[in-house]
Amino acid sequence: MSKGFTRSALGEGIWISRITDKRFKTNRVSVNFILPLAAGTAARNAILPPLLHKACQDYPDFRRLNQRLGELYGAFLDTEVRKVGSLQVLNFSIRTIDNRYALAGEDLLFDCAKLLCDLIMRPLLVDGKFVEENFAVEKQVLMDDIRSKINDKRGYAISRCEEILFAGSALAVDELGDLESAQALTNEDAVQAYREMLRTARVEVMVTGADFSQAAADYVKDSFAALERIPFSGAQELAAPVAAEDTVERMDVKQSKMVLGFSAPMVGEGELSAFRMMTAMYGGTPVSKLFLNVREKLSLCYYCVSRFDRLKGILMVDCGVENQNIEKAREEILRQLADMQKGAFTADEISAAQLRLRNSFTSLTDSLGGIENWYLTQICCGTEFSPEEEAEKIAAVTPEQIQAAAGKLELKAVYVLTGKEEGERK
Repeated sequence: MSKGFTRSALGEGIWISRITDKRFKTNRVSVNFILPLAAGTAARNAILPPLLHKACQDYPDFRRLNQRLGELYGAFLDTEVRKVGSLQVLNFSIRTIDNRYALAGEDLLFDCAKLLCDLIMRPLLVDGKFVEENFAVEKQVLMDDIRSKINDKRGYAISRCEEILFAGSALAVDELGDLESAQALTNEDAVQAYREMLRTARVEVMVTGADFSQAAADYVKDSFAALERIPFSGAQELAAPVAAEDTVERMDVKQSKMVLGFSAPMVGEGELSAFRMMTAMYGGTPVSKLFLNVREKLSLCYYCVSRFDRLKGILMVDCGVENQNIEKAREEILRQLADMQKGAFTADEISAAQLRLRNSFTSLTDSLGGIENWYLTQICCGTEFSPEEEAEKIAAVTPEQIQAAAGKLELKAVYVLTGKEEGERK
């Protein structure tokens, strides 16, 4: 574990992590509510972060809240809804300058933590409900965000392949939920979801940046102390990807998208670095087999990339391809994998992948958000390795381990998004 990282309990199912790096001139405080991802609750949970960060009892409108952020040297509030395996993470964060730059010696970390907690714990409710105008706006935004996902055809194709691989499992659920659930949301649903979040979520507080404030940690602890809690364990739901027939979906698209989903089971944590190396060499870098052969040499794809997901136990290859090249691209993608499984790769390919991965681990520590996301994901995975430790493991991976990792891949599903046939076009 990194020397700058410590983690301790604040209460029942509530933890605080401190990631200190004096290179930064700013600090970031975030409160993350971790809940099981489920089709029936995803949408109503997803509306909470943007709804809660609009106002609270002390700052009931945008003008007063924005004025307070200005007093905190232009502090920046943000929210995010993330999916980590089978978990839904509701993130509330605030960022401002480090205390050493405060003109009057203020404890800005404490002030920011207090504001963040007040927004979460003391929301603006009228007759037991959120302000109706605020709820209506955020409900519409949520529905628009869900609808907009289909506009990103590449992301849509990847999501559809995951849905096929994990049909009926939490791993197939989108972090924002589905449009039907979002449309049916009521103000009362949101209030109920809010109370359930406070009662059952596992809470991970992250303080990242140049400094740490014990007063801020104490305030967070006191804010949650009065709650009656039955916290969720935070355990990941495990589900093996299922084999499925090829799926073809037609839309008005000029460039077809193909996604191949492979099962990628890991027996132990020691295999993770080998799978990362294998993925990078197969299709994760500009000098990978898929890039150099399928894209550059044979010109079968506009792009062709492999991605490994440790929590889902899958590797996915996605590509943009002309309709007439779909079968040729599929055959070549599988042929390149067969070469990996035979050990047909060079020392130069290994070195290039190692360099790319080690650089990626190093660069993520250049931003507060990158550092926080790394450690939060580690916590959700049940591990606490630093980026530096991961880089060291990458350097120790052997050719035999890479070949063995490739040998574990098994094709489970192929999804193709392509254009409408002539008779279907309007």
